[in-house]
Amino acid sequence: MEKCGVPAVIPSTLLFGSGPWNLHQINHSELDMERAQKYGRIYGFYDMSTPWLSIADPAIVKKILVKNFDSFSSHQFTSSDQKMRTLEQANGQEWKDLRKGLSPTFSSGKIKGMLNLLDGGVNQMITHLEEVTKKDSMVDIKDVFQKMTLDVIARCAFGIESNSFANPDNKMLGSGRNIFEEFILRDSFSTGIQHMFNALGSILEKMIDILPSDYKSLWEIGNKICLERESRGAGGQGDFVDRLIELRKRNAEGELPSLSSEQIIGQAIIFILAGFETTASTLTSLSYCLAKNPDVMDKLMEEVDEVVEASEGKIDQESIRDMPYLEACIKETLRLLPPIFRTDRTCVKDWQEDGLFIPKGMSISIPVFVIHHDPSIWPEPETFRPERFFKEEESSIQACAWLPFGGGPRQCIGERFAMVEMKIAMTKLLSKFRIETNEKTKLELRKGDQFLLSYDQILVNVSPRREE
Repeated sequence: MEKCGVPAVIPSTLLFGSGPWNLHQINHSELDMERAQKYGRIYGFYDMSTPWLSIADPAIVKKILVKNFDSFSSHQFTSSDQKMRTLEQANGQEWKDLRKGLSPTFSSGKIKGMLNLLDGGVNQMITHLEEVTKKDSMVDIKDVFQKMTLDVIARCAFGIESNSFANPDNKMLGSGRNIFEEFILRDSFSTGIQHMFNALGSILEKMIDILPSDYKSLWEIGNKICLERESRGAGGQGDFVDRLIELRKRNAEGELPSLSSEQIIGQAIIFILAGFETTASTLTSLSYCLAKNPDVMDKLMEEVDEVVEASEGKIDQESIRDMPYLEACIKETLRLLPPIFRTDRTCVKDWQEDGLFIPKGMSISIPVFVIHHDPSIWPEPETFRPERFFKEEESSIQACAWLPFGGGPRQCIGERFAMVEMKIAMTKLLSKFRIETNEKTKLELRKGDQFLLSYDQILVNVSPRREE
């Protein structure tokens, strides 16, 4: 840390570096806030014996993610098992080949081609809400959105009908949920063991199989679907599975030497995980914010009604384009409650600028939550105010001060798809229902989660709208 010239959190224990030991009892987004207030926007800390730099200065973050990407092109956490190494975990040429190969799946044209499938998944949610709210208006909205996002992924990515509302015990839904549970530290013993696994990473993976069984289950699901599709040999459906099959063919022909055929199938995992929990979490958080701010919801419903009437009830990629308030509400939710509150990079070659030196090999933590709640960047940061993202105000937002999807070349590949899905889902929901709080409505962030801003459930009242 002395070389970097920044203050550091003094190591508290030999085993866990700067600590704290009771990781399972810590809200890590709050820990990031406390440390930033004490040490400033840039400081160092130790994870076991590994030094890290925490950087919450948007100007420097922009250099790391965008301007000087070549010096910070890698992520810290990866897997030694190439079969399980997804786009998010890959580095170097492997990442470049995967990114280039998968990007066409998320083009505007491809997303437009998925709309009927996406629409079907959302309609299943609306049908479910119409049925359950006849009996009880109180619903766990997180459970509803988890099932919807899983069904959308199943349809759009794999061409299968999962209908998690009719079949809540389906394997894909269960595996997706279980994986995120695996990453939450529950008790002191498992905290210690898991943290050592995370810190030692690839070394331990060579000695013991530590990947969650449900992670492998998702790989097997993707592999089975690809094999069945390949065996038919007929015209493809143009979905994500067809893209994986095409990449496997190119790999077999020697065009993608950095990848393996099994690893290409493994990208099914990241499609499921990235599109499942983070999208469901954002929609849940948005519903909570709207219920807590009925004036905002009223204004949003006015926009929804206008668009639905103008498009004669057709809600698609075209009609949702003219919904600036909905987009602002989603973006403000992602600022206030970013589903991934930390991201990371690894310095791959020495870097020095503006008096800061970062040596090769240094791990970089970018505390997204801290940046999103910095009052010098976002006035009244704890207030839900969608107007921040109106065009006339958004132009003044500092670059890399809003990072729910990351930034630079490694920005989330599915951002466009996620935004379209969320807009269609909320437009359909609010055209039929009103969301309100009740005595059980509360948002309690789970402790022990080191990168996801998560909670167990959000109970709200969902009531059919009445004609005035």
